Amino acid sequence: VAMPGAAVTHRPQCIAYVEITCSPRLRLAAARSIAQHALALTVELSTGGADILVTVCAADLPTMSHYILEHLSEVEGVLSTRLRLATRLYSEGGSWRLRVLPQATAAAFERLRSEAMSPGERSDAAGSMPSQMKAIITQLAIDGRTSYAELADRADTSPTTARRWVSELLSSGVLILRTDVSAQDAGWPVETYLWATAPIHNLKDTARRLSLMREARLTATVAAGPVIALSTWLRTVEELHRIELSIAEQIPELQVVDRLIVIRVVKRMGRLRSEERRVGKECRSR
Repeated sequence: VAMPGAAVTHRPQCIAYVEITCSPRLRLAAARSIAQHALALTVELSTGGADILVTVCAADLPTMSHYILEHLSEVEGVLSTRLRLATRLYSEGGSWRLRVLPQATAAAFERLRSEAMSPGERSDAAGSMPSQMKAIITQLAIDGRTSYAELADRADTSPTTARRWVSELLSSGVLILRTDVSAQDAGWPVETYLWATAPIHNLKDTARRLSLMREARLTATVAAGPVIALSTWLRTVEELHRIELSIAEQIPELQVVDRLIVIRVVKRMGRLRSEERRVGKECRSR
């Protein structure tokens, strides 16, 4: 799947995490309705300080504001929203690894990726983007495996130009291609979010240290409320306490102020999840 890259997501107005309180009986229906919104990248049902957590990506702050006030808040069942604007991403799911490949193989893949994104090849793809390039982004968001011939056909250009534009989008960081895995099938079935405060003078260093944790899927600084968002994948719910204890020992100046545990993923990175239907069938058959 294709998704916005660091060149876009490092802009504070582009990414936000929205905590939603819902009417209990309309909780699932509200999540499914929100999942149909194009700006809602990820929609998760959670337990803790919010009933639903939505990751929103917008072009700018006015667009974000319009979406929150005119669309998200109008969904039936939504009682309140709390917006946390990201200021910078230090790690995201596309960089998380299962660590099942031999070390030499993994290192070879990393070298190939670094060579493909060498500074000498970077361009200002985000600066001026023709309509054909936008068409390519849209198609890759639908199917990240689309061939250059297909991309050329969709964008009304040549395969050579399509290949060059894809290279520019990837090398500039405007777009990244990632393959997500099922947390359950990968053996990391517990998904959590931690909101934490930390002294502003060493905020960057604190966020970087958190991003190096094995369990960290997302590490971001945010502009409202707690200044750090940390999303983790864990093997058991009990590990959440171990993670917090480890953080307290290694980064004593950081204080966790809220926790969310994901109980169902309705949409992830623009993709509706079909597994909820499979799980529902399994429950009914027992």
